[in-house]
Amino acid sequence: MPQKILVIDDEKLIRWTLEQHLVKEGYEVATAESAERGMDLIADDAPDLILLDNRLPDMSGLEMLEKVKVRDRGLMVIMITAYGMVEAAVKAMKLGAYDYVSKPFNLEEITFVIKKALEAGSLRTQVKQLRQECKAKVGTLIGECVEMEKVKDLILKIARSDATTVLIQGDSGTGKELV
Repeated sequence: MPQKILVIDDEKLIRWTLEQHLVKEGYEVATAESAERGMDLIADDAPDLILLDNRLPDMSGLEMLEKVKVRDRGLMVIMITAYGMVEAAVKAMKLGAYDYVSKPFNLEEITFVIKKALEAGSLRTQVKQLRQECKAKVGTLIGECVEMEKVKDLILKIARSDATTVLIQGDSGTGKELV
C-alpha cells in the first residue's frame, strides 16, 4: 500500500508539479489549496506526511503546523516556502516540523527529504510499539517487593536505551523468559 502524502500550497503549479512527481515516485498524493481544505483532508484520511507551504490564504503555515501537531503529534510535516527566513525555519522546527525546504526546490532534493522523514516516522512508530510490548511483558512479572520493583525499573530503563543485546542470567525456574 503506497504511503500517503498531502501537499498543501496555495500555488496551483507547485501542487500539480509535486503531485505528478510524487505519484511517479510511488506515493498516493492529495492536494489542498488552503489550510481549511488541508485540515478536512487530514480528518478524512490521515496522510503519512504533509508538505506544508508557510504562506496560505486562510492562515500561516506555522499556525496550521501547530493545529496538525495538536491533532497528531507523530505526523511528519515538511515546511516549504518561497521566503527562506531563518526565524521561521527555527520556529517550525520547534513546533515539530521534520524539515524546512525553500522554493525553488529540486525535486530530487525534496524526494530525499520525504524518504528520510517517512523513514524517521516509521522508526518512531516501531519504537512506540516495542515500548508498549515491553511494558506489557514487564507487567506480567509477579511481585510487589522493593527488589522486584527495582528489576522492573531496570528492564524499562534498558528497553528505552539504545542497548542492542542484553544477557539475562539466573537459575532454572526463576522466570528469565518473562523478562
